[in-house]
Amino acid sequence: MKTKKPILILVKIAGQLLKDQQELDYLAFQLSLGEAEAKEEFEKTKSKIKNSLHKFRVELNSQIDEEYAFLDNSLTDLENELDEGEAKTKELFLKQKKNILQKLEVVKIEIENTPVFLKLADFFTPLLIKTKLQLEILEKNFDGKKAELTTGYNEEMITAHEKINVIISTLKEKQDDANLKWENFKDEIHISYEHLRKAIHAL
Repeated sequence: MKTKKPILILVKIAGQLLKDQQELDYLAFQLSLGEAEAKEEFEKTKSKIKNSLHKFRVELNSQIDEEYAFLDNSLTDLENELDEGEAKTKELFLKQKKNILQKLEVVKIEIENTPVFLKLADFFTPLLIKTKLQLEILEKNFDGKKAELTTGYNEEMITAHEKINVIISTLKEKQDDANLKWENFKDEIHISYEHLRKAIHAL
């Protein structure tokens, strides 16, 4: 099995967390101003998910030597779902949303139930969380609706951003620490995503 230094993995996950926070905030902001259409953003979101899946496959290939046909099939099934036609109505959007989330869960379960893949759960779970939050934002803005950026939203988004920056700063300070472990940061990363969830729920 191929291995990577914990610091490199942590830096990558923390960097992705910051990017996720910025993208979610930007999406909510653009939709709240009416400067973006939920239908169009849904298509862009599906394309971004496909790009993220490609990156996950690259990570998978870099860390796993074994064959993983069943996981590959599930990933392909998910990618095919993302290639479904444009959702021109809210009903079609909700149908595609449901199917995308179901197939994401299938991949997540396969990863968590296969010991050799388990360490990759920390790369895949953020994709699942981010996708759920993106789709929640879009649903709140479908059919011409505009979800207001509430005080609760702004407070939680700011808190998430601050916590993520603390994680990144700490990683920079401890980049030469040979005893640095993922477990030391797992709770902080989880808390940051919880603040993102609360922010989106507050829209």
